[in-house]
Amino acid sequence: QNSTTCFDQRLRIQERVQSLVIIMPPTNVLAQESFVNPIQIHATGCDGIPLTDVSASMAVSIKDNAGSGKLLGNTQVLIANGIAFFTDLKIDLFGEGYTLKFSFVGRNIAVPDIVSAPFDVQKAPDLLVFETGTNLHNTQTRAGLPFTVQP
Repeated sequence: QNSTTCFDQRLRIQERVQSLVIIMPPTNVLAQESFVNPIQIHATGCDGIPLTDVSASMAVSIKDNAGSGKLLGNTQVLIANGIAFFTDLKIDLFGEGYTLKFSFVGRNIAVPDIVSAPFDVQKAPDLLVFETGTNLHNTQTRAGLPFTVQP
């Protein structure tokens, strides 16, 4: 047995990826907004060290759905240098206590899934009102739409 390969005596099969580790977990976020920091998951061997030469993917889904939301964005990404980066995930409905489940997609189907700590998806404001300087005029916009006028 070397540092990145486990050997099962019963099956005589070598499997490299043995576990998943959440390095950058999901944090509280606004509904319909991407997580501020990309979620990062390591694919590790027996010794817990990320495997830099894995040719596989990682999938994510909602496990505990606190607000009946849908997970949007790229829900399956390639593992690069032992790390899966989820950069554009968002949840469409607000609620408290969401969790995400991460699954290895590769030869070793025995790699256990990993579940994030609970986080909240907060309701986005319905309307924002901006007042600028002494020349106050109606500068309203709705969440999720681009600003039409910038100072």
